[in-house]
Amino acid sequence: EVLLGNEGLYVGLEHLKVNICSWNLGGIKPLFKSMDLSKWLLPFGTDQLLPDIIVVGFQEIVTLNVKNIPLEQRAVMQVWSNVIQENLDTATRGLFDGDKYIKLREESLVGVYHTIWVKKCHQPHIRDVQTSRIYLGKAGLGNKGSVAIRLQYRDSSIAFACCHLESG
Repeated sequence: EVLLGNEGLYVGLEHLKVNICSWNLGGIKPLFKSMDLSKWLLPFGTDQLLPDIIVVGFQEIVTLNVKNIPLEQRAVMQVWSNVIQENLDTATRGLFDGDKYIKLREESLVGVYHTIWVKKCHQPHIRDVQTSRIYLGKAGLGNKGSVAIRLQYRDSSIAFACCHLESG
């Protein structure tokens, strides 16, 4: 009882707003660099409801065939990363007193791209960022599976996963 009575001395609560976005691209690429994803990334506008963390998971970022996967995936990941950054910068220009969203980490698996963006003011409170991948699919080729990104925010552990599993 004494410990519970002093809980406020040892425990602090902080509310984080997190937006989790997932999209099976079916192998399409951004049609142009200025593709507008702002309503998807920031669905509640640019007022007090801006998320502190934005998690993006794309599936099938390239057409899933042996030729495309190793050669194209890294380049397509960079294109999508640039589109996300441009959208976040444009939508939040003039907000945050000079703060902005930064890419904290990205990870990929065959056809899967998983990335986390945070407000720069939160970066000093984030540590121990780790990733993990599980390859699944026919004969363990990895055309299906899951990517996870885990982080420590202050004293809390948070994990996000992006999966691309077989249908049916």
